[in-house]
Amino acid sequence: MKRHRRLILIVLVVAFAIANFISTTPTALAQEDAAARMLLLNTADDLAFGLSHAVHLFHPQIIVLGGGLSKIGTPLRAAVADALQKFVMEAFIPGPRIELTQLDEDAVPVGSLILAAQVLLGNKT
Repeated sequence: MKRHRRLILIVLVVAFAIANFISTTPTALAQEDAAARMLLLNTADDLAFGLSHAVHLFHPQIIVLGGGLSKIGTPLRAAVADALQKFVMEAFIPGPRIELTQLDEDAVPVGSLILAAQVLLGNKT
């Protein structure tokens, strides 16, 4: 039982840290905070590395960033777009356009509902 409590506590601390990062980063970036800039660039590098695999496999024309991280806004979009260039093979340069969703953290539930509706209605397009 103690082990489960520790795990729950760790999950809660991580969730709080992520929520804090998302809520404070835009303000910190506007104040030119070096630590916030470093966190943004590290996050963008990690996202871009993962997205580069999707670029190599699917050749998308656009990638839309959604979810809670998209609340960081234009600084995240620009940092991911810049970082993606480092990870995409030369044959795929300039790579896809990077945009932010207008749905914020509702992107996943809305997409899930649309997919479920399509399956239920027999429309798989």
